[in-house]
Amino acid sequence: MALIGSSGTNNVSTGSLTTTFLNSLISAAISSQRQPINKLNDQKDQLNIKKAIYSDLKTKLKTLNTIVGDLKDSDNTIFDNKTAISSDNSKLTASVDSTAINGKYTISISNLAQAHSVRSDQQTSSTSALGLDGKFTINGKTITVVSTDTLQNIANAINNTEFDEGKGVFASIVNNNLVLTAESTGVENQITASDTEGNVLESLGILDGGNFKTTLQDAIDASFTVNGINVTKSTNTGIEGVISGVKLNLLSKTGENETITLTVQPDYVAIRSKVSAFVSNLNSTLSYIDAKTKTIADTENKTYTRGALAGDTVFTSLRMNIFSMLRTKVTSNSENEPQYLSDVGITIDTGLIIKLDTSKLDSAVESNIGAVKNLFDTIMENFETLLEPFVTTNESSNTLDSYSKSMNDKIKNIENRVKIMETAIKKKEEMLIKQYSSIYIQNIEFTSQQYSLFSSYYSTRA
Repeated sequence: MALIGSSGTNNVSTGSLTTTFLNSLISAAISSQRQPINKLNDQKDQLNIKKAIYSDLKTKLKTLNTIVGDLKDSDNTIFDNKTAISSDNSKLTASVDSTAINGKYTISISNLAQAHSVRSDQQTSSTSALGLDGKFTINGKTITVVSTDTLQNIANAINNTEFDEGKGVFASIVNNNLVLTAESTGVENQITASDTEGNVLESLGILDGGNFKTTLQDAIDASFTVNGINVTKSTNTGIEGVISGVKLNLLSKTGENETITLTVQPDYVAIRSKVSAFVSNLNSTLSYIDAKTKTIADTENKTYTRGALAGDTVFTSLRMNIFSMLRTKVTSNSENEPQYLSDVGITIDTGLIIKLDTSKLDSAVESNIGAVKNLFDTIMENFETLLEPFVTTNESSNTLDSYSKSMNDKIKNIENRVKIMETAIKKKEEMLIKQYSSIYIQNIEFTSQQYSLFSSYYSTRA
């Protein structure tokens, strides 16, 4: 704000008392008044930095806690996951659940299941009235035909019928032939049909003497052997009850004397991935806490740079406790079972970086997955206890939520103080402008009077 009557581009001079000079006096006075506000805003910036750090740290710890939960014993942990590996995925695949027993299975496939398919005689048209009246049944469902119906009408009637589970039939027309195909494979799902009133099916050439006249594909069960035991099933995919906890998908027949090996084993890839994620998130979290809590000394310039959380023992203690838990010993049933995380490949390397030896982890899982599961269960339970105060959804109990609330309260307090001080400064500035404007105007008037006196004096002398 400038003096009354002054402008930003003109500087009216009244001796040494110029508008620029007076404005500079006001600016200097107001600037000194703003120093406390500047300090408060600096404090607010630091509080916002801390608040952002608490938010980032909460996110990191929640992610870590989720992974810890995945590694902790429950009804189904990552260590219960199984996988089935086929030696020939083009002919056999499989899926497994946690009840599957680890082992190798030798499988040969003699036949794939087929769906029953029959056809009628070729008709002259699919859209002309057939002149047939009557009723017939397909898989226990009755279809009624009237003389104006066409081959397309009959196909639509079949396709619109609600068949019992597994007994569906799909009708299509190919080159004016009515084709009936069972929707499910296997002998138990083959099509049954008969004329109940009139002779519609006989007239169309689907039946001949009560039997199907032209079979396009016989209903066949899948036949295969597992470890030398013969098995027949009506389907090719999702076959259950043959190998406990395993669903088989038969894709192609095997050649003579050819066998496929199906290996059921722990899901090493999933276990390795989850443990790697645990190690990676630990490193990320520990590095973050270290950066925010440490003080860096510049010995050359004799200066120190403090992290935003330097001196906060809550977070330095959290970091130390994490390292301590990584060295936890777990009681085992025998000396050969893993007792430390280092026994399964998790170690603390130079610079306090956590490393994972995946080969050692795979070996431990293969050797005794139960003992590995027990090791992680015990240590992860300790981790959950340690992380609970920082990840709980109860805001009043969450350390980081409490810290963030404290920062918000302090920020609001500063904002209120700044608002009051800004109002006071505005009034101070308005008062100074009024005072200096009055002085300025008086100075102009005095200068004008002096100029008139001098002009009058010199005019008289002249």
